[in-house]
Amino acid sequence: MTGNKSFFKTLVMEEGGCVTFGDGSKKRVVGKGTISVPRLHSVSNAIYVNGLKANLVSISHLSNEGYSILFSKNDCSILKPDEQTLLKGMRSSDNCYCLEARIVLNNASMDEQIELWHERFSHMNFRDLGILGKFNCVCGLPKLRKKANCVCGPCQQGKQTKSMHKKGKYLSIKEPLELLHMDLMGPMQTESLGGKRYIFVCVDDFSRFIWTYFLREKSETFDKFKMLCNKIQNEMNSNIKSIKRIRSDHGREFENAVFESYCNSLGIFHEFSAPRTPQQNRVVERKNRVL
Repeated sequence: MTGNKSFFKTLVMEEGGCVTFGDGSKKRVVGKGTISVPRLHSVSNAIYVNGLKANLVSISHLSNEGYSILFSKNDCSILKPDEQTLLKGMRSSDNCYCLEARIVLNNASMDEQIELWHERFSHMNFRDLGILGKFNCVCGLPKLRKKANCVCGPCQQGKQTKSMHKKGKYLSIKEPLELLHMDLMGPMQTESLGGKRYIFVCVDDFSRFIWTYFLREKSETFDKFKMLCNKIQNEMNSNIKSIKRIRSDHGREFENAVFESYCNSLGIFHEFSAPRTPQQNRVVERKNRVL
């Protein structure tokens, strides 16, 4: 008997009296049918009890179905007619035998297999998992087909981002270098071969051109920005104006006296996004996500 309606392969709703438990409580029987759950053969004449929170198995019912039941001091086994183990459970502290389906990977459904390997490979996408299995790239990995309408809860949570602000109706930027968006990514968990752990990203708002510099420490941000300004001054034609504005968050690598003094000497206006509002610096934040 069970209170989970989804276990039933076929179910006929009918009143069948009440079930009395050891503590004297009673639950109504509202249906009867055939149970079919993963890794367990179909069980006929199963009872659907409204509000039952535990799944209970009748020993006499299993015996009538042709199964053999073996009890020992520590565990219990249910055997099929060919002596293969169908279910096995351990004895609990309150002297109950809690049965669990025998976990054999080859007997699991295809959907369960691909979910299991998806988690084992640190939530790799299902398409690449199928490719690995198809070409035998990993020893022991079976051939997996793509699961239809597959949605992984942890993957969805990990990819969630803050909602963006509404787009403006007009473009305020009319030429290159009028506004540069800057941000610092890191520290990365793994250093590069050169010992770099941070990435300084700068994006031109008009052209979306990107400059990236790899840093060992945050303190190198100003030196890289100064070098970028010098390169831009040398590379740009005289017809194109120099940098007018830059925008960043309130990170200490951007908001300091040295940075402010250098911007003032070049006539660059330094804008800051509001605290805890990355949407205002959305251009470079989106580039960070791509990178």
